[in-house]
Amino acid sequence: MVKKALAAVTMGIGIIATLATVAGFFGGIWWGLDLLANYRWQAMWAALLASVVYALSGKGLFTAVFIVAGAINLWLILPAWVGSQPVASGEDTVRVTHIDLSGTLDDVEGTVTWLVDRDADLLLIAGASPSTVDAVSVSDASYTLLNGESEGSGVAVFARGQWQITPTLVAGSGPVYSVAVPSGTGVIDVITAWGPMATSSATADALEDRFRSIADAATSSANPVAVIGNLGATKWSVVSRRLLGDTTLRDATASYGYLSTWPTSDLPIIGRWIGIPIDVAYVGPGLTPMDVVVGPNIGAEHLPLTIDISPVAP
Repeated sequence: MVKKALAAVTMGIGIIATLATVAGFFGGIWWGLDLLANYRWQAMWAALLASVVYALSGKGLFTAVFIVAGAINLWLILPAWVGSQPVASGEDTVRVTHIDLSGTLDDVEGTVTWLVDRDADLLLIAGASPSTVDAVSVSDASYTLLNGESEGSGVAVFARGQWQITPTLVAGSGPVYSVAVPSGTGVIDVITAWGPMATSSATADALEDRFRSIADAATSSANPVAVIGNLGATKWSVVSRRLLGDTTLRDATASYGYLSTWPTSDLPIIGRWIGIPIDVAYVGPGLTPMDVVVGPNIGAEHLPLTIDISPVAP
């Protein structure tokens, strides 16, 4: 009885994982299918687990189906480890730290202290309350709040100087910001935005508009471009694939491992592997990451993402 129940549960998990794997490729049809694409990592493990159980019980057909589903997801995830980046010049490096502070925050003072101590050239704080934004301004006078964001509905952009920032308003979403960051004798345009994943027709439309504005900002820039933030979709989503396909941007986290940022978990060993990489970093030609780091858990619902960006070596 127990064995049959276990087999039925495992079959259900495997079938759901397989259907989610296939559905993720058709996100352009309906937002619900695209939402599943964000969970490739979880679908991979669910399918592989189901395949192992069925292999041990001799269920050949379902074992093969679940192995194929797991392998498809693994193929999409594999660049996290085997991807490559151009060689960096190591000069004129720009450090950007991003964190999404929407939701609960356990320790505002500790979070602000950690962010300031990162010594980033650019601090991108999404979904922060006005009190948290004010706390950063008070904590380190060398940071300038470029956009005056204080309503918790966008990104507070803190910089080490009075740098040019260009906002683009997006219907149903927070603005898309492009910040001209000095780098040696040149400038890097860092583009950021913040918004939720698509969970309804309205949020799906806002997500599409947000990504369209990001693509327009990236393609119209005369400078090297980096896109960093919680844009509302992982790199496997159809809107992300379209962004990378329509522009010259590429995934800056490739080769740095599986960098999940949400939700956070305190579980030992497996905690950092549970979430999804919803906070992303993309760079265009002429730029390459020197380092990409996620974490630590500083009491927010998302882990911070820090990237050191350098010009590509000549």
